[in-house]
Amino acid sequence: MKIKLPSFIKFAMSSGTSALIDLGVFSLMCFFLRDKGLGPVYLTIATVTARLISASFNYTVNYLLVFKSKETVLSTMPKYAINSVCIMCASSFLVSTIHPRLSNVLLFVAENELFVKIPVDITLFFINYLIQSRLIYKMDHRGRG
Repeated sequence: MKIKLPSFIKFAMSSGTSALIDLGVFSLMCFFLRDKGLGPVYLTIATVTARLISASFNYTVNYLLVFKSKETVLSTMPKYAINSVCIMCASSFLVSTIHPRLSNVLLFVAENELFVKIPVDITLFFINYLIQSRLIYKMDHRGRG
């Protein structure tokens, strides 16, 4: 598994910016929804809302600047959308599953979901890079971009 370093660095920067957008929206949504009697569903609502906003930004930056795709938007956007939904569902499922369990043991986790979301999303970041570079934007990993 060879990773092309310049594109990986650009991807990391794009993802970092998208993550800040995602975490900011997620935190705001959790703040407003946490005590509304929704149970753990508020985490799913917060995740989906945040991911929709950050993914729109991320797709545009990755398409135009990171991978400089020669594929058409009509070709890449549906694949990106499917990938984003899968990553979003994985993030939502993992955060919603892990957070309640850790909250019972670690009280500081109960009031700050980011202690669970950040490690989950870092793990998903590496999977996401491989999917985007090889399947969505079809980057050549033999030394040509």
